[in-house]
Amino acid sequence: MNHLYCLMLLALTSLTSSAQSFVFPTFDKAIRSISDLVPARWHIKDSVSGDLNKDGRADMAMVLEYADTVTEMRPDSIGNTAHPRILLVLLRDSVTGGYRPVCQNNTFIVRETEGGMGGDPYGDLSIRNNILYVGIQFLREYVQYKFRWQKGDLYLIGASDHGIVSPVTGSSEGWEFNFSTSKAKHTWSHSSGGKEHMEWRTFRPRSIRLRDLRQYGAIEIFESVLI
Repeated sequence: MNHLYCLMLLALTSLTSSAQSFVFPTFDKAIRSISDLVPARWHIKDSVSGDLNKDGRADMAMVLEYADTVTEMRPDSIGNTAHPRILLVLLRDSVTGGYRPVCQNNTFIVRETEGGMGGDPYGDLSIRNNILYVGIQFLREYVQYKFRWQKGDLYLIGASDHGIVSPVTGSSEGWEFNFSTSKAKHTWSHSSGGKEHMEWRTFRPRSIRLRDLRQYGAIEIFESVLI
């Protein structure tokens, strides 16, 4: 028993040391071009441009990924070894023409090992109609978050979760959440091509900033319903 305890303690100590030795870079200074932004051993995994603050200028959102794998203690308290990722949003400066970082989140973007049998669950980024969309693609489920620039920050205004509940019967279930109205649309069917059922529900109002989102599935809307 003492030998087993020592092995467990050693593993836990190794995990904690790895997580503590890695430090995320901080982006808080204006830059003239994106080439001035990326630190050593980081690269841009994905990026999109579009007007977020309705000033007619193309802003940017990007996912940065670290070159090496790191063992992180994720927000759900599960140790995970993967490439750290950062979601960064920058607004275009009307005076200099450069960019000003306005939002950084080090934990919200899924890691490549968090998709189970489906592989890397990272989905996509897009900016449409002044809204930032962040997508996550699991094996039989697609989750999407919507953020709008308001009150000087990016706030969650909507989210959706659609997937196949049973690959055998083709039954499916979907949720769409509107954080502006606190209304949720719930849809489901019992078989592939079967009749779709729908209900509307009201959830507790909340104001959530992108910078404060910890991880997929961290927001409980109803009991056992998380986004």
